[in-house]
Amino acid sequence: MFLTLLIIYLSIHITLSASKFEPKIPKEYEIAPWHDFKPSVITYSFDDGTFNHLLKAVPLLDKYKFKGSFNLITKRNNDWDGYKKAAENGHEISSHTITHPHLKEMDKETQTQELKESKKLIEKMVGQECVTIVYPYCEAGDYEIMEKYYISGRSCSRKYISNNPDDMFDLSSFGIGNESNYKTAEDLNNLVDKAYEQKKWIIFLIHGIDNDGGYSHFDSFELENHFQYVTKNEKKFWVATFKDASKYILEANSLIISENKNDEDNIIIEVSTEYQTDITKLDFPVTVSRLLNEKWKEVTILKEDDLSEIESEIKEDKIIFDVVPGEKYILKYK
Repeated sequence: MFLTLLIIYLSIHITLSASKFEPKIPKEYEIAPWHDFKPSVITYSFDDGTFNHLLKAVPLLDKYKFKGSFNLITKRNNDWDGYKKAAENGHEISSHTITHPHLKEMDKETQTQELKESKKLIEKMVGQECVTIVYPYCEAGDYEIMEKYYISGRSCSRKYISNNPDDMFDLSSFGIGNESNYKTAEDLNNLVDKAYEQKKWIIFLIHGIDNDGGYSHFDSFELENHFQYVTKNEKKFWVATFKDASKYILEANSLIISENKNDEDNIIIEVSTEYQTDITKLDFPVTVSRLLNEKWKEVTILKEDDLSEIESEIKEDKIIFDVVPGEKYILKYK
């Protein structure tokens, strides 16, 4: 009986949190593994809301036009106005629970309180959806509870992440700082280079910045030197928040594209996704390419609702552009 129940539980978990979808697209299309066909992804994930996150990390990210993920313990005395401004500027504010407990040691009712109420308060205070969870002490809680409120969760087993991970609630990270093996810009550069070689996603787990009292503090001078390296190699890396990269994975791996000929010079493109969730709107742009007909001399992509032209790029025999599930587009050609 126990074995039977265990098998049922594992089956439910696989269905809920690591379902595998197959994109359904015409043969002329290709879905970019990562946004803009960038080979790899970097996420800067800051835990605990330490003093220098707003004072130093946010301005540094802004300077290099990067967006970070800031994971707050909501019972602490957070600078909510500061994080609201950061959210309005595109940074992610994520849950690190209410009190930073060992989730797996708590009963389901208390876990629910930690997960649900931290999300609720963040959304109230910063005016941005909170749909990702970062585990205190890197220990995941009850999957059934987490999946009610979040689309993904961050662990920290120092592994690179593929564009089709087995478990969206076990997305690993690399802890950096003076208590880790990664203390310098060169260390971080080597790690992102390996992510590039493997065509994968790397998440940096960052606590303190410049002796601000946070655990395993990292030097802001070294962080800026690393940002400069990433900027010089911008074609290799997509710098994304934890939420945006998670959404991209969920959408890209379940994307549905259909085409209908409208008249002699345009094609209607309809985009949807097989993955369904009530937690968030899956509206992050997914990059695709579409093979061009050799007879077409000029091609543009328009949004169907207002006929506005969207950004696109022609490379060799393909046109590259972004699509959002739920939207329709017009491929217009001459």
